[in-house]
Amino acid sequence: MGRVKVYRSITEVLECAIKKEKDVHDYFCRCAEEVGDQKVKDYLLKIAQDEQDHLNRLKEHLSEVQAQIEIDQAIMESYEHWEDQASCYPTA
Repeated sequence: MGRVKVYRSITEVLECAIKKEKDVHDYFCRCAEEVGDQKVKDYLLKIAQDEQDHLNRLKEHLSEVQAQIEIDQAIMESYEHWEDQASCYPTA
């Protein structure tokens, strides 16, 4: 049995999935180029387009996650800034 990959973050999972979708898309495109039958070629290109659509959705998810991470980091930095400011004032 193969070893299970351990991911450190959701962005790493999405980046891996994006690479795999691109590889599958490219595979179906190569197959379509090599086949002689037009109906088979059209079908393979349809599958390749489906994979491209999956790839685009994964890229959108990755952008959304990255944007949320940036927002979370900004909130934490702001919180830390105000926490530091509060420590300058004496407490009663």
